[in-house]
This record gives sequence, C-alpha cells and structure tokens, in this order.
Amino acid sequence: MFFERRVAAGSAWGSEQLFLIESEAMSEPVTLLVPVEERYRDLAPELARKYMELAGGSSTDATALADAVRATLAEMATSQGADEDVHLAFRVETQGVEIQVRCGSRSSIVTKPLPARNT
Repeated sequence: MFFERRVAAGSAWGSEQLFLIESEAMSEPVTLLVPVEERYRDLAPELARKYMELAGGSSTDATALADAVRATLAEMATSQGADEDVHLAFRVETQGVEIQVRCGSRSSIVTKPLPARNT
C-alpha cells in the first residue's frame, strides 16, 4: 500500500511552489471500528473505496470492493444486535486488497485483486 505526501519544492519563478509526490509503502494495516447501526454503515465502504484507489486499483475496482463491504455489513447487521461494533482491518496482500470484517461472533474476509503493474 502506498500513500502520497506532498512536499513543497522551490521554484525558479519567484514565490511559486511546486509540489512533489513521494510514495512510501505502508507496513501496518488500517483498522476501523464503527457501530453496526445503519447511520454509520457508509463509513467502511467509503474507506474501502479510497483504500483500493490508493493501493493502485481502478475506480471500478474500488466501487466493487465498496459494494462487497456494504453487502457484508448488511448481512452482519441483520444477525447481530444493534449495540455491536464492526471491526475492520484493511491491508494489501499479494493477492490484492484484503479486508477482515468482524462483528460479534461473525467474521468475513472480503478480497479484491489488484491489477498487474507494469514495471
């Protein structure tokens, strides 16, 4: 997983600044804890969408991953109490983006392959 950091660089045109983008590998998973309640359920799919894009997936890949996370949450919400929290762990594995979803006694893993990179 790579993230972008914008670094100001000097410019030959006076006070104008150029921004360079540095990419660094993320070694730790991104974790999220949200209530299973309906009003919070869009947080996880939106994070999944952005995570896939940052990992190198297309917007189509990102939407597919977000939809899969949304469906998983909806299924878990029907079987768990309203006071439960959903634990999510996002990571990039060799097979693609993997999201572990856990709510109460239920758990699921959502995966989406990443496109091959031209190096």
